Amino acid sequence: DIIWLTKEECDFAYRHSTFQSHKDWTILAAKIKLQKGDIQKISDLMDSRRKRRMDSQPLDRPCAGSVFRNPVEIPAWKLIEQMGFRGYSVGGAQVSEKHANFIINANNSATAKDILDLIKLIQRTAKEEHNIELITEVEQLNW
Repeated sequence: DIIWLTKEECDFAYRHSTFQSHKDWTILAAKIKLQKGDIQKISDLMDSRRKRRMDSQPLDRPCAGSVFRNPVEIPAWKLIEQMGFRGYSVGGAQVSEKHANFIINANNSATAKDILDLIKLIQRTAKEEHNIELITEVEQLNW
């Protein structure tokens, strides 16, 4: 079936939507309502956010973005760094030197297994050493 959901039915909130509990659904389209704004202000905002991201994140390397959600106790990048994982590799997957909450495909040879093994190692170490459960931002589909 193809159906349209209202924004209320989507139950959007920070890091949450109804789609998370319906892994078998596929989003085919979305209607987005935009507001008019000052072109220069929008352009300046986009430029400043792009610069901030480029300065702090390894966006010049293949990656899936931020790997872990921030636990209540400590930012994920800081915990990963404290555990000694900055720059650590499993196969071709590497914790970024630039931002420890990013796993990059360091030499274009990382497999999905390399990345998953590195994620699991970080999660296991966080649980064993700090009793913190790191939850991934990235979703694993068809595993």
